[in-house]
Amino acid sequence: MSVVVLVGVLIFSLIAVRHLIPFPLKYWHIMFMGALIYFLSHSITFDEAMKSVDIDVIVSLFGMFSLGFALEESRYLGHIFYKFFKRAENISFLILALIFAFGISSAFFMNDTIAIVGVPVILLLSRNYGLNLKFLTLLLAFSVTTGSILSPLGNPQNLLVALLPVFSNPFVEFFKYLLLPTVLCLFVIYFYMRRIFKEEFSPRPLVHSQEPIKDRKLKRLCKISLSIFFGLILVKVLEFFFKFNFELRLSWIPLISVLPIYLLYPKRWKILKGVDYDTLLFFVFMFIVTETLTRDKFFTNFLNKPGVNPVSTLALMLNGIFLSQLISNVPFTIFYLKIMKLVNPPLISYIILAFASTIAGNLTILGAASNVIILQNLEKRVKGHVVNFFEFIKYGLPLTVIQVVLFLLCLELYRLFRII
Repeated sequence: MSVVVLVGVLIFSLIAVRHLIPFPLKYWHIMFMGALIYFLSHSITFDEAMKSVDIDVIVSLFGMFSLGFALEESRYLGHIFYKFFKRAENISFLILALIFAFGISSAFFMNDTIAIVGVPVILLLSRNYGLNLKFLTLLLAFSVTTGSILSPLGNPQNLLVALLPVFSNPFVEFFKYLLLPTVLCLFVIYFYMRRIFKEEFSPRPLVHSQEPIKDRKLKRLCKISLSIFFGLILVKVLEFFFKFNFELRLSWIPLISVLPIYLLYPKRWKILKGVDYDTLLFFVFMFIVTETLTRDKFFTNFLNKPGVNPVSTLALMLNGIFLSQLISNVPFTIFYLKIMKLVNPPLISYIILAFASTIAGNLTILGAASNVIILQNLEKRVKGHVVNFFEFIKYGLPLTVIQVVLFLLCLELYRLFRII
């Protein structure tokens, strides 16, 4: 095994046991150390490292994090959730509404964004309705991961896939193949959690309350930004049907949408300061580490093994789910897209890759950055432990298996009706 691979194993091992290290060590610190070792050992040049960073993904994440922080800072998103929840007449409807609210919003605002703003929402629901915080934490994690499957902007790995030239219109093509399985998988979360946490569904009075808007000027600007955001998405969808060429990259939609806030809000520096730069740095150095790793013969020889078909449905599902636990779903997607580029598979293979690498987040905490974001934010606010690594697997493993089976059944249905 080469030095490049050994350093890669060390990097991802440190990420896996980071919570056991007695001093603060952030995810981007580990990735930076890995990138620095590769650079100093001449495994990658500075120019190659810079070219490996996907600016589209970084720009999109910056825009989404900016908008997400503004929504949380103004309390406007909590206000929107309240309007949605106040119609709930019983606990069962409340939980179902919660799952779909988190799931569908993550499809458009990115799972990491809803993971951030969802934490104060579940704390409020736990306080108001007496719901178990562990139950709500798992509900939030499973919902944002599952819902983010639907859209090219649902998560970073979807964005990486959607930016490929094989897609003529990512929103239309993602919705075409992933709307049905996503909706079914969200319903599965409801019935699964109802079975596992029966006590949380016992009849109880629902007294609805909401947090007041914190900053009305910021709220108005957030409404403008949201209107631009959904308007641009609508234009991109209509572009497919009316065959006009709207020269706007998908990744720039979040940044353009948040411009009114940065241009017109007097406390713009507060929004800029509130962006999750730790995650942005993590992605920058992760691109460099992944680029170096995938150049190594250990990985490049992957396709030379006789009888290996890396783009078969089985290979995409198994590799997407299990390798995402070892190297996280975004690095895995970057690596696997390099392999798929050599094979030139059909569009549906990329859809399967997007599903598999995303649903991997329901298996373990390490399967998605949104899981880590949720747990870290919760532990800061409640000053204690909520869900550990093994508890997450205990609840996540059966759910992941059921959701994968559902997706495979949807694929067979599509083949039966010649949709694929």
